[in-house]
Amino acid sequence: MQEDLRSRIPSDLQNRLMPNEKVVYYASGGGCLQGPRTYFLITDNRAMMSATRNSGCLGMGSTTSALDIPLEHISSVGTEKSGCLFIRSGVVSVSSGTATQRVVLSTPKSAEEASFTLQKILSEQRKGG
Repeated sequence: MQEDLRSRIPSDLQNRLMPNEKVVYYASGGGCLQGPRTYFLITDNRAMMSATRNSGCLGMGSTTSALDIPLEHISSVGTEKSGCLFIRSGVVSVSSGTATQRVVLSTPKSAEEASFTLQKILSEQRKGG
């Protein structure tokens, strides 16, 4: 069983959790240069994230939206590499129905860890364990 990471996440995110909800993964990041800060958090019930919508050159003017997706609504998870100039970041893509949300994290490794963790939890839930 994985450790509960609740004490390691920012207080504003802690306040959005249900009392018995267990945090199993947390990462943060952002886009190029002055792009918005993002986060990706996985609990035993849902994925919480700030999805980025790019606009403008080098991500300037990008906006983020806070989203919570129940795990049972997630249809697929993937990663891609992103970045500009000499800055490399990773992107987690989470699909639910016909919508795909993209979250930019600090490194490609963070995105791969987030994707792997979410895929593992989804697989365990679908197997009934």
